[in-house]
Amino acid sequence: MDELLGYAPPVTKVLVGSALITSTLCSLNFLEAHDLFFDMNLIIEKYEFWRLFTTFTYFGNFGIGTFISLFTYFQNCKMLEVMMFQGQLAEFLNFILVSCSLLLILAPMFNLFFLSDALFMCIMYLLSKRNRQGRFMLIGLPIDIPSTFLPYVFLMFGFSKSKIIGMILGHLYYYFEDVLPVLPTSQGVRLLKPNFIVRYFAKLIEN
Repeated sequence: MDELLGYAPPVTKVLVGSALITSTLCSLNFLEAHDLFFDMNLIIEKYEFWRLFTTFTYFGNFGIGTFISLFTYFQNCKMLEVMMFQGQLAEFLNFILVSCSLLLILAPMFNLFFLSDALFMCIMYLLSKRNRQGRFMLIGLPIDIPSTFLPYVFLMFGFSKSKIIGMILGHLYYYFEDVLPVLPTSQGVRLLKPNFIVRYFAKLIEN
């Protein structure tokens, strides 16, 4: 496994590892999809708080599509954490938390039950913006895709409103973090910078 995947940074390990475990348990019939989706009524009335997390980890039972999604998820998440957020674990953790929080707020408005694809697209979109000159090989196949076009390629494999919302949130984060602070009128103000709680947890992870 190490030879196939290589080094896995901490946040990527948690995100992709939890998705892998969820898919494995669903494939073995230890878990069912109806126990994992996001439903605010069940969370409030029946205290099923795990749905706040499992909605981000369910990619379906194992199959070629799920394998490609998980492998690409790992590649994008790892590259973003290791290269684009190098030495900035608190910033990357904050990006994930902000994205997940906004997705949970938007989910009831758009009748979204599983948010894994949306979070995946947030990560992929931000990577495509910060790594414009990069190239992407699809799980070792000779399909060379410029990183800039990668979100749109995956959108063609399966168009859904959750993916569109993920791309929009990814763009909003990119705008508020990479564009707005460098504008002369903004005076370097960052609206999405990590708070002390996120920085504290990032230090715990690093140690």
